[in-house]
Amino acid sequence: MDFETSKWDQHYYGLWFIQNYYDITVVGDTLINNIQYHKLHEEGMSYLYEVSQDEISDSVEINGYAGAIRENDQKQVFLIRPGQNEERILFDFNLNLGDTIDLLGNEVLEEYAVVYEIDSVEICGTWRNRY
Repeated sequence: MDFETSKWDQHYYGLWFIQNYYDITVVGDTLINNIQYHKLHEEGMSYLYEVSQDEISDSVEINGYAGAIRENDQKQVFLIRPGQNEERILFDFNLNLGDTIDLLGNEVLEEYAVVYEIDSVEICGTWRNRY
């Protein structure tokens, strides 16, 4: 995965009528637990939508460190979230039939799925497995 030119556009519609619109880009490298990562930066806006008045009642700028990301030789992409030192698998492009994956990726809630089908899809000029 080419992280140097990657950009993720995020649109998040949360509970209590919060809407976040922001971009995540790579802004350099960092070393965490003696492993090289790419630093992620997020920039955008968070809006509080007032339903009764059908308008935005408040907004906050999003601008800062969004975590660290890396890919290993086994086509696994790892993420370390802000304030954490332990990496989690964000993507695994090397799964096999019957493998179990963590859908939520957090320690509070656990939900898993089993790979029952694999095909390929082209993403930015690179063919990747789809599970």
